[in-house]
Amino acid sequence: MNPNNAYTGAYGGTGAPPAQGYQPQAYQPQPQGYNPQGHNPQQGYSPAQGYGAPPGQTPYTSQPGFNTGGGGYGGGGYNPQYPQQPGYGAQPGGFVQQGQPQPAYHQGPPQMGSYAASQQIHQQAGPPRTYLGTMLHPSENPLLGPHEQVMSSVDGYNPDADVEKVYKACKGIGTNEKQLNATIIPLPAVRLPVLKNAYRARHAKAMEEVVKSELGGHYKDLMYDLLRGPLYGDVHFVHKACSMGTNEELLTELIIGRTPSSMDMLRRRLFRDCAYLRMLRQDLEALKQALGFFKDDEVRVASILFGRSPAFLHQLQLGYLAEKKQTLTKAVKKHFNGHLCKALLYALEGGKKDTTGCWRDAKFIHKTMAGPGTKDELLTIRVLRAHWNKARFAHVQTAYLTKYKKTMEKAIKGDTSGDFEDGLVALLH
Repeated sequence: MNPNNAYTGAYGGTGAPPAQGYQPQAYQPQPQGYNPQGHNPQQGYSPAQGYGAPPGQTPYTSQPGFNTGGGGYGGGGYNPQYPQQPGYGAQPGGFVQQGQPQPAYHQGPPQMGSYAASQQIHQQAGPPRTYLGTMLHPSENPLLGPHEQVMSSVDGYNPDADVEKVYKACKGIGTNEKQLNATIIPLPAVRLPVLKNAYRARHAKAMEEVVKSELGGHYKDLMYDLLRGPLYGDVHFVHKACSMGTNEELLTELIIGRTPSSMDMLRRRLFRDCAYLRMLRQDLEALKQALGFFKDDEVRVASILFGRSPAFLHQLQLGYLAEKKQTLTKAVKKHFNGHLCKALLYALEGGKKDTTGCWRDAKFIHKTMAGPGTKDELLTIRVLRAHWNKARFAHVQTAYLTKYKKTMEKAIKGDTSGDFEDGLVALLH
């Protein structure tokens, strides 16, 4: 759910899943007869047959120009070129006859305060990194390339303490609203994705959903919209303004008077949102057919589950459960067996509890020490491979502690000995 590594989808398309922590519009089961081709967010749009670009989370977003599709990995960088616009006071067209002196408004740099002036600065400095006057986290910025869209702290922020404060504020009977306010509200937008990603990795739940279930009324809406951040908040407000009749007043405030760079961010994110939901619906319908009665279309199921990001698979599993009243993992176990079944389940586990695969990796490390005897070779491989990404490995160990009520270090010390034990323990730190 990264975060942002670039991959290539099984269908051959390219794109990227939502940035970590972003949740698209709440999944609503579609009535029978729904035509997935009926929703066309942009004239001439043709949905990708493979991976595409869902709306933003996580360490994995990328967008090669306007090439968007479904929920897969991959994609190329984007180098925006904003069209120059005349500054206030400039005559349309700017035509000057040869031999005539050029008017003053054609001389020198663009007038201060004009969109042309601001866009010239943006082109010189690279893609804009702020929205509504606040810094966006790179994983949520649709104008950055995949090498920059990484789910990590950009200002040295360590979310561990805040994760526990939010968890304790929502734990048990009742909610400590003052603790929530003191923890979440002061955070700048650039830190919110880091906090949400760490919370999901540690507790296998989306912070937004926890807050939503614990609060009520307008206060719930306030905190939920706050956690969306500035850009995803505006995406949500645009959807809201255009649903159940158009709210022209709200739509005007969201669109009119914006700089071209801000509109570019909003437009691209909205377009990817539509592409993401469309791909989600197409994959869901395809899986329902491939896993129907007396059907087990191995190629179709494998191409979807192996070609989608953990963040996309997380939403796909929620949608399947809502419509079929059965988990997707249970359906796979019913229709397949052997190594193919294990491989499909491994892909699904990566997005079942979280969107980063940390919960799955903790589970697989535990399996090497569960029961009589220890699978030393598998334990070595899984711990060694996980330790290279120190930040992610910390989340794997936290997930292990949450799931098994003891630290990974204690478990390893109880199942190994000697120099082998010392080496494995050293990899944990």
